Amino acid sequence: MIRIIAKRLAFIISTLSLITISFTEAHATTSTPQAYGAAGNGQTDDTAAFQAALNAGDITIPSGTYLINGTVRVPDNRNITCQSGAVLLTTQKNSRNTAIFRIRSSYTTVSGCTLEGGNTSVPPGYDPVQEFNFGIEIWAPGGHNTIQNNTFKNFWGNAGVTIYGIGIPSSDYNTISNNVFENNASYGAVIVDGRYNMIANNYFLNCAVGWEPDNTGQANTGNVVTGNTIVNDGNGRTNPNNVHLRLGGTPWGFNFSGNQAYSNVVEGIDTVIWLDAAITPMGMQTQVSGNSCIGGCSIQ
Repeated sequence: MIRIIAKRLAFIISTLSLITISFTEAHATTSTPQAYGAAGNGQTDDTAAFQAALNAGDITIPSGTYLINGTVRVPDNRNITCQSGAVLLTTQKNSRNTAIFRIRSSYTTVSGCTLEGGNTSVPPGYDPVQEFNFGIEIWAPGGHNTIQNNTFKNFWGNAGVTIYGIGIPSSDYNTISNNVFENNASYGAVIVDGRYNMIANNYFLNCAVGWEPDNTGQANTGNVVTGNTIVNDGNGRTNPNNVHLRLGGTPWGFNFSGNQAYSNVVEGIDTVIWLDAAITPMGMQTQVSGNSCIGGCSIQ
């Protein structure tokens, strides 16, 4: 137990130091998307303006609704900060792999933004063929990035934020903290391929969180999910594809024992903490402690 606590403290201290670095390495050049032609009217596609602004340096996004129906690729060492009232909107629902921001880079911070999709049905819709339009996609070798104090809602993609890759190098040392995730198709945030990432102190309403690698060739170890609240308020999906905290299961025989989940709360009708002991043997399961499963929640 002492060794586990020590490992947690070491990881948290390391993560906090990375967050500090991402804030202090600001660029001398900070602009707005408007300086590069963004309309912010919710109708004109502002993808190109955002790309040009980020290519030049950090950006501050004023109040407005910015339609982004392409993918903005974020360079290294960028600070993306939204002012009150700034909404980044995508209306895409298709089988192409798109994201408002794709981060295949390092030491970027995204904070204070509202990112929205068009999945406004109740409960949220889910289409397994058209589930690849994300809010933020951290793609290997993206690492040491911080996503904090944002709202992600109504995405058709299988996550508002996904940490993804296809093996080594993976997406490592990223932090997703103090965000709100609402009414997303499946996950609010998910780690598919990555190591030493932290998902902490977020609120998930009617969407899930956890790790779900696609295959055994991907890396998924050293990750921590802690202090999150996952809720089905009656408007989330029930079986299948519940609101849940996923800590094991597919793919068959994957070793999740290097991951930790502690001090999370899962609450509401038909919510689940998935350990999937039938698929993930005891010695390969996520290390868990202090999680609460209440108000209709079950552990499976």
